[in-house]
Amino acid sequence: MSGFIMLATLLPLSFASSCSTQSSVTLDVRAIHEPVTMASDYSLADLADLAMQVGQKTDHRPLGFYSGSVANEVLAFETSAADSACGSAIHLDVTFHLADRQIQIANDLRLVPCRYETVVRHYQSHASADDIVFGNFARAITGRLDRLSKSDTPPGPQGATALQVQLRGQALQLIEEAMPNLKAERDAARKSVDTSLEVERLLDACSQNL
Repeated sequence: MSGFIMLATLLPLSFASSCSTQSSVTLDVRAIHEPVTMASDYSLADLADLAMQVGQKTDHRPLGFYSGSVANEVLAFETSAADSACGSAIHLDVTFHLADRQIQIANDLRLVPCRYETVVRHYQSHASADDIVFGNFARAITGRLDRLSKSDTPPGPQGATALQVQLRGQALQLIEEAMPNLKAERDAARKSVDTSLEVERLLDACSQNL
């Protein structure tokens, strides 16, 4: 799955009333779900070794994996704003990426096509669950960034330049504070897919053991 979601855009705020100190703030937030690539670069033995190396414990022999990472980019810059008394604004631009996404399926499983397809669908479910968690995270953090952009914090003595640095730093801190909860939610989503019934279905696929 790939996609682009604009979560918030152009929310003008005014921090002060005089032209010498006024800085309105606009906000753009985007969430980009990058596509998932498919590969079979590892054997069942390789996957077992990888699982052991990272300390991963599963209820079954590793048949593959889904992986992805969350990255962000935060920019703050001065831009023109027709509705600003001074003709300029601070623009806070935030982009989240669900990136580096891949599904790896043990190449041994290609010898048993029906089982291979079952395992592919399983890890596609993992990717879909990750999409949901990421989307929920992006919407929640957008609300917090919106409140940040509307906070009544006037620019310091350095004016708009200082406010750019201040807003970007606050946005980065807000995002960093949200990361542990996002990790917990992603872990919970993974476990919600790996139910005992699902594991049984994987192991019984085609009624063949590898």
